[in-house]
Amino acid sequence: MDKYRSLLNERAAVLTQKKATFAPERAVFAEVITRTASQSKETLTRQLFREDQVQQIFEQLDQVRDALQRVNDGSYGACCECGGEISASRLQLLPETPFCLSCQRTTELG
Repeated sequence: MDKYRSLLNERAAVLTQKKATFAPERAVFAEVITRTASQSKETLTRQLFREDQVQQIFEQLDQVRDALQRVNDGSYGACCECGGEISASRLQLLPETPFCLSCQRTTELG
């Protein structure tokens, strides 16, 4: 568990740093949207893409924090859907994952 706790803490630190670098951009984003009429479609597309990247970082950070909570409460490594064990190789690649591969596929397929 300590290995995964370390991986998750490192990931949280990186994502928190990235989040901090994007915070000023997010504050400006709302203002930019109000000026879209005078901007080119390309400029707006770039800004929307950037906002999507920021949102992904926020979501990843939430997932890492959730995984750390599971480490702390002893449920880490168990699939949040079926309760089965998440493989060590999957946890090594995606330490924040809440699902085993089978449940992840089911979730993605709808």
